[in-house]
Amino acid sequence: LPGAVVAFSPWYDMEANGPTFDTNAAVDVAISRQLVHTFAPMFLGGRSPADPFANPLYADPTGLPPLLLTCGGDETLRDSVERFAALVEQSGSEVALHIADGMPHVYQLLAGRLPEADASIAEAGKWLREKLGD
Repeated sequence: LPGAVVAFSPWYDMEANGPTFDTNAAVDVAISRQLVHTFAPMFLGGRSPADPFANPLYADPTGLPPLLLTCGGDETLRDSVERFAALVEQSGSEVALHIADGMPHVYQLLAGRLPEADASIAEAGKWLREKLGD
């Protein structure tokens, strides 16, 4: 396993059943329930969307390295990121969760143009240096 993991807007919910698929549908222009229902079968290759090897929301995260999970507050994926962070925390593994209010899916791609993106990347770098050393 790696020494630490940073995930920007990770996709965990292969079933697209989290409530933010509804509450953020009008503001998330990148990810929709329909998009997940289209792409998940390609990723799953015939496996169940509840298979823990494909859907970490059904996995046992015990023993994972420290995780930094970030997502935009306007993402449809927000709920699944929050649920996975809670699952990791309950397992006793270390997790830091950062939700950027008003930000879209993978807002870090706007680095150099969006101060929140620059701040998130700088924060991830600082966090990684703390976990892995300089």
